[in-house]
Amino acid sequence: MVRFGSFAIDTRTWTLTRDGAALDLSPRLVEILAYLVERDGAVATKEELLDRFWPDVHVTENTLTRAIADIRKAVGDAADDPRVIQTMARRGYRYVGRPPAAEAGEDPFKQWVSGRLALESLDPKRLADARAAMEAAVAAMPDYAPAHAGVANACLVAFEATRPRNLPDASLIAAAAAAARRAVAIDPKLGEAWAVLGHAQVLGGLRAESQASLRRAVSLEPDNWRHHFRLALAGWGEERLREADRALALLPSCAAAHLLSAMVYVARGAWDRAEAAAMNGARLQDAQGDGAVLPVAGLHWMLGLVHSARGQLTDGAAALAIETEVSSSGLYGNEFRWLAHSSLGYLHLHEGRRALAASAFRAADALNPGAARSAVGLHHSGVRDGSAASLAVAELARGGKDADAALMRAAMHSWEGETDVAINLLTDLVARAAPGPTGWSLGADPMLLPLRAHGRWRALLAAVAVRAA
Repeated sequence: MVRFGSFAIDTRTWTLTRDGAALDLSPRLVEILAYLVERDGAVATKEELLDRFWPDVHVTENTLTRAIADIRKAVGDAADDPRVIQTMARRGYRYVGRPPAAEAGEDPFKQWVSGRLALESLDPKRLADARAAMEAAVAAMPDYAPAHAGVANACLVAFEATRPRNLPDASLIAAAAAAARRAVAIDPKLGEAWAVLGHAQVLGGLRAESQASLRRAVSLEPDNWRHHFRLALAGWGEERLREADRALALLPSCAAAHLLSAMVYVARGAWDRAEAAAMNGARLQDAQGDGAVLPVAGLHWMLGLVHSARGQLTDGAAALAIETEVSSSGLYGNEFRWLAHSSLGYLHLHEGRRALAASAFRAADALNPGAARSAVGLHHSGVRDGSAASLAVAELARGGKDADAALMRAAMHSWEGETDVAINLLTDLVARAAPGPTGWSLGADPMLLPLRAHGRWRALLAAVAVRAA
């Protein structure tokens, strides 16, 4: 008997059951499934499978492709999100579920699956349960690389929930990197292990190492849209645009890829392209239903920034207002509502509408209490004195967010009329920053509206554009 998850294969009769109920699958296909499961994650090449299961018959690879599709249908698997059988491009197939020997106690494979589903919901309320499920799977299956990769992913999503704060929890990045390295050590051919390691590395500021890890993931699993998306996240300029396009080719509903592309176009001052990317992504964002897997947010915020950069402040405010009303429960929904409220506040402040600005900044502060971006706005709209804003900016620096701290100092000086000081701070920031997206939003951020009339503004944006080549 071969068991995996809630399935069992009787090797005497080559029948497949789920929770004791027989499933409709031919004996040959059941035997193929058992063969993949018993290999415990090792790749079975197409030639190997054809020679073993059709030894005396001349068949094409299409026959094998149809057989795998029928097996997936029987076990409720999906080629674009495999939980049982994974296609290894141009090589063959591998089992990615639970190892056959792991059967004691509560089903650890079910724990791993439940943890993965919780992570993909991006629901902050489910993050603790997701991590606990992944760690339980690791405890039960210490040599199962996908479980360690699951712990790494759980830690990264938990970090993302803290990232908008002045003092994010950097210990979660370290924990994710450690779990990812363990996954890589167990199975160097597991693309997900390299991908989550690369994600942890870029969040930890190791951009070159991150790109190397993610390129390894893509080379192992070139048809996995998540790997291309993460490589786009780690990359910048043309590489980001190229990898975002590849992610979209593999998953056309990947709205977040449009967000990454729009960032490059904003940095370049390519406003038509930035607007097109933001609008394409916004349509996808609006089309996602409640409970969507990997819910996306932020595209209307991005569209608001683009309108603002073009001087279309009314249209910008309208787009930002839409983002503030997005009902997504995902952790990014909360972050982008905060950003949208803050951006609206600065638009109102620029137009002399201090009461509306104060209201927008209060809404932002309720979503991300004490955050520097809204704290500075609350000060300049007359709600709080400058000490809270200065404290928030100091916290950014203590949290390792030096570029954000410099940006906020420049914003404070700009709203106080000290535009030369602000321009000097930003020019120095752009000149000293390592290659990457630092400063990408300068030309579109409403927080810097007082600087747009400065004589050195265009030179500053030109320097940002060069970095995004």
